[in-house]
Amino acid sequence: MTNEMEEWLKTRPEVIQQMARAYPPGQYKMSDDAPYGYTCPGTLVTLEAYNEGGTIKVSVAPEDVLPAAIAHAKALRPDFTVPSTPVGAYVSPQYLIPLNS
Repeated sequence: MTNEMEEWLKTRPEVIQQMARAYPPGQYKMSDDAPYGYTCPGTLVTLEAYNEGGTIKVSVAPEDVLPAAIAHAKALRPDFTVPSTPVGAYVSPQYLIPLNS
């Protein structure tokens, strides 16, 4: 973790400090048991932010949207098309698998 990140963490609540140390910024893969539709198992995500409620905000780049996520989104909204910009979602960190471990 960079010095800048450590300095920032010192000003954050304990829950944020714990999550940031356990799940540092970077790319992750959603685990096989992830219960989400758009961030379904196998999706590559980028960590964006930590939430004091214990969730982590991630984003999914357009090129990383999986067919299962598209099918899920189309079931909810038949006119769905993959956005041209990353989509954010909140997930439980237990489903994040680091890519750089």
